[in-house]
Amino acid sequence: MPHPIEFTRPEFKRGYLLARRDNRYYLLARLFAKTHHYSEQKLLDDGFIDWRTKEVIEKRKYFGVILPLELGREYHDQEFLEHGRPQSAKLLAKRDANGELEFYVHVAFEFTPLPVTPETILGVSRGAAKLGSATLIDGNGRVLTSRLELEGAGFAAEMARLRQKIAKLQQQGRCTGKVFRLRGRKADAIIGEYANRIVQIAAQYRSQIAIARVDAAALARFLTRSQIAKLKTSLTYKAERLGLPAPIEVPAYFIYQTCVRCGHAARENRPKRDASNRSIRDAFRCVVCGYEANADDNASENIALRALHQQQQGVDFRSSMPLPLG
Repeated sequence: MPHPIEFTRPEFKRGYLLARRDNRYYLLARLFAKTHHYSEQKLLDDGFIDWRTKEVIEKRKYFGVILPLELGREYHDQEFLEHGRPQSAKLLAKRDANGELEFYVHVAFEFTPLPVTPETILGVSRGAAKLGSATLIDGNGRVLTSRLELEGAGFAAEMARLRQKIAKLQQQGRCTGKVFRLRGRKADAIIGEYANRIVQIAAQYRSQIAIARVDAAALARFLTRSQIAKLKTSLTYKAERLGLPAPIEVPAYFIYQTCVRCGHAARENRPKRDASNRSIRDAFRCVVCGYEANADDNASENIALRALHQQQQGVDFRSSMPLPLG
């Protein structure tokens, strides 16, 4: 297989270019020096434009290959090529199912969005009963939007199915690498989907995103530690891409046991069983004021309020709060 080729700069006389002609994008790649016996001079057709500089390059001589591009995602045209500036690139080859060579180019883009000054806070909880839930509050702590959620039962069932398949293959002494990769791709896709939804809401309401700090107490039911880290990374770069500040972290300390209405924190606020003695995970019932809510929704509002507290007080939430009872 051909080794990947790195291009460190997008220039006409060296490296590579992303070019456009009519409604098609092209990769112009300088693979050989002019004097190399594989080098071939071409004359660019009418309408060719250097997409990075918007310079017209039609009818210019080019000593390189000209490859038409098929974009990997529908949003690449609008998000990357319309708003980003191409930087480095890597050209590589893979074989398809029929053994034929297919060529791919991975391009790094630079974005310089206008900074957004946050006006609200979006607290994001990483699920006890859901994969994730979010609550939006204003500068006075008033809830503007809640129950911004991603249901977790389907995700948990699919991850459990893949775990069972991996265990069965291991018992049979068979290779599990393909299933491990499949599980990782599915988890990453769902995490990316949720991150996109969160950032879209944050952009709409000019929000500071807030999440609970990852520690032993913050581990979610559905996500592993590495997946939670991926969610944070995804939220960070997607937010910064739109000019929003990076997410801030608040202590996960008793976020699922603290009542957002009266502030009472106790383990008894999270009943483990309902009236029929069935195990439950999604209930929150304050033993002092009687407030009832979904546990994840209550936690996401707690996260938003703690972030607001940190912004207003300039100190970590936990360092200024007394220990909860119970």
